Amino acid sequence: MRLKKAFNNNALLALDENEEEVIVMGKGIAFGKKSGDRIDESLIQKKFVFDKNELNEKFSQLFDEIPQQYVELTVSIVEMAQKELGIRFDSSIYLALSDHITYAVRRYKKNENLKNALLFEII
Repeated sequence: MRLKKAFNNNALLALDENEEEVIVMGKGIAFGKKSGDRIDESLIQKKFVFDKNELNEKFSQLFDEIPQQYVELTVSIVEMAQKELGIRFDSSIYLALSDHITYAVRRYKKNENLKNALLFEII
């Protein structure tokens, strides 16, 4: 694998042996690397392969905007849910959930409360 774009020291966009884009995570995997460098595959802890280029682009864009701890939280939540429920989620869940967590935390930090217009149907 070769580095295409580093998001931070622990996450990057790479080209695999088939020149397909994949997103990989691992402690220090992108540290000191630049575009075109080979990736130490023994450092890969998580690998995301998306069916659609559009999802790959959106996820890449989100990696630039989302704090690393929220991405890691998303991965943990999805892995726990898949194990507990005995199912596999579509890769797009990583995009949707990490985005949701990011905005939920931002609203919390700003003390913004959202009213649930359907609350009467839930109770």
